[in-house]
Amino acid sequence: MLSLGPEHAATIARDGHDKRAVPAFILGHGRLPLGPLGGEYRWMQASCRGRLDDDATQFPFGESLDAFSITVIGGAGKRSSWPPTFGRQTGPATRLIPRRAAAAPPGSSERR
Repeated sequence: MLSLGPEHAATIARDGHDKRAVPAFILGHGRLPLGPLGGEYRWMQASCRGRLDDDATQFPFGESLDAFSITVIGGAGKRSSWPPTFGRQTGPATRLIPRRAAAAPPGSSERR
């Protein structure tokens, strides 16, 4: 899951990229070094995923475009985050939050 701040999302859109381009770029270019990871995670990457257990080993953040969930959250400021998850066996649970009708401006007898 990648949570983009509105300013980062606006920059990406202004540069001509859409929501599907973000995970495609990360999948194609983003790499995570094995070196700073904990022993259990290193073991899992080496024994279960066939990665070389070496500090210099780097691997992609995901295995397919469907592995990514991109959201835009927050307010002003260039603050985006990559919150930790439980890995490839989990996924986000989402639901639509319907918009409420806007309140009428003061002094008006109609709702928008």
